[in-house]
Amino acid sequence: MAVEHASATEARMEGLSEAEESPHARARLRHCLDLYGAAADVLRDALDNVRARVYGKAAQQLAAAVGAAESCEDVWKGEDHVPVAGHDREYGRIALLALGLTTGINTA
Repeated sequence: MAVEHASATEARMEGLSEAEESPHARARLRHCLDLYGAAADVLRDALDNVRARVYGKAAQQLAAAVGAAESCEDVWKGEDHVPVAGHDREYGRIALLALGLTTGINTA
């Protein structure tokens, strides 16, 4: 589910970037697009590790992927309107849930 959400967020940011008139906002959206593209790749690897029951490695990958939302939000600091805020929050919740479940399985 986190992989799908990261991919959907990536697609949304690409659409927003193409429609955005401000060069600064486009640059921020492109930065977020890069972050979510990398996060989607890491999440796919984590899913492969969960399937292979390599939970420790999967948890490390999930922990790294959680930072995408925070890093994306950071580039919008000081702005009144953050067009990806809702997606960032939802992605962050899903990624943290996946991390918690994987960590719980690993310590069980």
